[in-house]
Amino acid sequence: MGLARDLVLIEHSGARAHFRTLSAGRSIKYLNDARKAGLDVTASVGIAHLALCDEDLARFDAAFHVRPPLRSRRDRTRLLRGLAEGQVEILTSHHEPHDADAKAGPFGATAPGISGLDSFLPSMLALVEAGTLDLMRAIDAAAVQPARVIGSPVASLRAEAVADICIFDPAADWTLDAEHILSRGQNTPFFGRRMRGRVAATLVGGRVVFERKPAHG
Repeated sequence: MGLARDLVLIEHSGARAHFRTLSAGRSIKYLNDARKAGLDVTASVGIAHLALCDEDLARFDAAFHVRPPLRSRRDRTRLLRGLAEGQVEILTSHHEPHDADAKAGPFGATAPGISGLDSFLPSMLALVEAGTLDLMRAIDAAAVQPARVIGSPVASLRAEAVADICIFDPAADWTLDAEHILSRGQNTPFFGRRMRGRVAATLVGGRVVFERKPAHG
């Protein structure tokens, strides 16, 4: 396994490393053993590998073609537990948008990747609603730990701090379809699904960079 090989190299070199988009449950054991041995390693998991599994590939729909590939339900459960317990530090959207041509053709010949930006928040909140992930841990994994891992200042809500804030409505109920997706890449397996939770506004450096227009009618 590539992770095990890389950890051996890290042990010999003393390098600091981050492993992105874990997909196999056994990766958690390798990482835990490495940390016990004093290695400075961190990891992330993409939301698709917690929301989906290999059972979703039964129809070989290219919208589910992602790299690393979707693994078993058991792998998904182990990754989710690792995220919940902090053994995996970061949760990402693993956003890989493609145009329609990249997803046209036989499953194996299509470009791997899911446009995960629009479905990230509701998919994360679904894990919270299911009781498999604490809300504060989810926010920490998505918004705080990424900054800590790369050594950037962590945003704060303290007085006079510059606003880096995502405001969301956890009760917003909507359907992910072509009309409501903001990403130019529409390669998502979640089209037609009811979603719960939606970003209302985003501020970066004290500036509003996104604000959802209120629905009419």
